[in-house]
Amino acid sequence: MSERISNEDEKYGILKEFVKNNTSLPLIEENLLKNFLHCCDHNVESAKILIVNSYKLRSSYPQIFIDRDPDSIEIKQQLESEAMVLFPEKTNNGDQVTLYKLMNGDPSKFRFTMALKIFIMFFDVRCIIPGATGNHEITIFDMDGCSLKHVKSANITAIRALFKYLQEAITVKLKEIHLLNCPVFIDKIMAILKPFIRNDLYKKIRFHQPNSLTIYDYVPKELFPIEYGGNSYHLEDIRTEWVNKLKDNREYLINSENWKYRSNSSLFANPLSDGTFNPLNFD
Repeated sequence: MSERISNEDEKYGILKEFVKNNTSLPLIEENLLKNFLHCCDHNVESAKILIVNSYKLRSSYPQIFIDRDPDSIEIKQQLESEAMVLFPEKTNNGDQVTLYKLMNGDPSKFRFTMALKIFIMFFDVRCIIPGATGNHEITIFDMDGCSLKHVKSANITAIRALFKYLQEAITVKLKEIHLLNCPVFIDKIMAILKPFIRNDLYKKIRFHQPNSLTIYDYVPKELFPIEYGGNSYHLEDIRTEWVNKLKDNREYLINSENWKYRSNSSLFANPLSDGTFNPLNFD
């Protein structure tokens, strides 16, 4: 479009019309559509590309992005073993902070693919809640309790899908990824993951040794749950809150028509989208 568009409402209207007229795309919820625009610094053409890429990715990996139900036995069991939460307050820069942590260190209770589904559902629900996304996103993974047996439950298909999502389709502006309480085998984990990570994303990853205080150089201590040195709320309280938010939005999440890219072309089909899951191998 040659005409410069300066008004954000105009830009949103143009993007809404683009989605409406593109029969391959589902109807997109208003706040989610605004997040697409925000991720692209309100560049309409970039937002169009991000939208198409996002829904093509979902349709390429339906076993991860579409086939999910917060009331299913598998996901309920995984939800009992982890915490995926949004900090109630943003940073002074308006950045939103999320935290992922294992609540049960038993590897037999952990399923990587189920954890990935919850991770995606969490972001999908957040993006339709006004105020639940910030200027940028800071994601924290607490690796306390993580063992090689947990890592071995991952598979190449799910890992590839995760990093495609983070690098090509996520609807927040990812600023940093922090790995807390890094185990002694973190190098083995990163050796597996690095082939899937583009250099621009890798530069955003920060590593923190067990019991170190370096995370507070990036996120103020007072924003954390009491268990991490904050002073205003417990992790379990907000964990329960976000589990309930997933359940409250169950119909939105399980409706495949909200997530499919409708195309007869196989041009963008993924060779592993038939449900094949290749396990990881460690030396």
